[in-house]
Amino acid sequence: MPGKLTRRALLKSALAAGTGALLPSSGIIRAARAQGRGRVVISSWGGAIQQAMRKAFFDPFTQESGIEVIEQTYGGQGLARVKAQLGEGGAQVDLLDGPPFWSVIGRGQGLLDKIELPSLSRSDFMAGALDEYAFGYGTAAWGISYNRQATRAPRDWRDFWDTKGFKGRRAMFGPLVARHLEYALMADGVAPKDVYPLSDAKIDRAFKKLAEIKPAINIWYQTGSQGEQLLVDKEVDMAEFFNGRLYFHQDQGAPLEFVWNGAVMNFLVWVLAKGAPNRDNALKFLSFVARPEPQAEFAKIVYYGPTNTKALDLIKDQKTLVRLPTYPANFAKQIVLDGRWWGENLAKLGPRWNQFVSG
Repeated sequence: MPGKLTRRALLKSALAAGTGALLPSSGIIRAARAQGRGRVVISSWGGAIQQAMRKAFFDPFTQESGIEVIEQTYGGQGLARVKAQLGEGGAQVDLLDGPPFWSVIGRGQGLLDKIELPSLSRSDFMAGALDEYAFGYGTAAWGISYNRQATRAPRDWRDFWDTKGFKGRRAMFGPLVARHLEYALMADGVAPKDVYPLSDAKIDRAFKKLAEIKPAINIWYQTGSQGEQLLVDKEVDMAEFFNGRLYFHQDQGAPLEFVWNGAVMNFLVWVLAKGAPNRDNALKFLSFVARPEPQAEFAKIVYYGPTNTKALDLIKDQKTLVRLPTYPANFAKQIVLDGRWWGENLAKLGPRWNQFVSG
């Protein structure tokens, strides 16, 4: 009789076939005090995720290493900011927090350096979490989020598309085409395992299916915080949204639920700016974050899953575990966003998507 699979073993085997969420502002938010061992400049999105980084990553790293962490919030403008800085004489940031396709886009534009961590035990990480130009420190899932007091519980994207059987106001995220083709294909009956690769025929099929649901989308929200408020304020009954913030509001008493069936999980990654002024310290920081302990702490705070599979074993609270994208029972129901494919095709499909949303 086969031995019992551990969480770690299940994740590794399930992810073997896998591949490799958005809020501008600028300026230094905070500098952790250090004792003269240099600094590292890190840009993220601000808000709850950056607060969690501060508690789980930045402060402990500074306490251990003496290296000052300078926080910035470039958000979705990260690569554009680096491009401008390089044009003005050199990068002013070391690490940028972004979606997985940034590694492909940034490398293609000559904005990134390789992340070289030779001592890192890559076998401890989920497949697709690490590549030459990206360091995956966490995972987030985008899926159907709904108000259980306002609508029946949808089971998957087919139910989201079923406006007769599942009445209610709907919202989707407007600025980014990535993930929406995947949702549409699953709504059209494509098995999650067969969504990729996204051929031209599948892309056309997805846009045709998206055209069916478009009249029922009451609002295409533009930022994560806007989508959050739409759900919390009960302006919509179901929406495409991400797991971490939904569960935060569930903890505050909001009648919200998340559907793991057909959710799209993506890696949260850091990329290293070309000519990063504090490159060595940036690599030291990534080596620190690679440990299971800080990743487990981060997951406990914001419900985004770790990429180091050993971190799951450090999370003892079952309520936290079942809210993570990397919890085996949840992971088995999702697909992993193909960050490489989207990095290569986002520029081509972006205009078609924007025309679709605005037309």
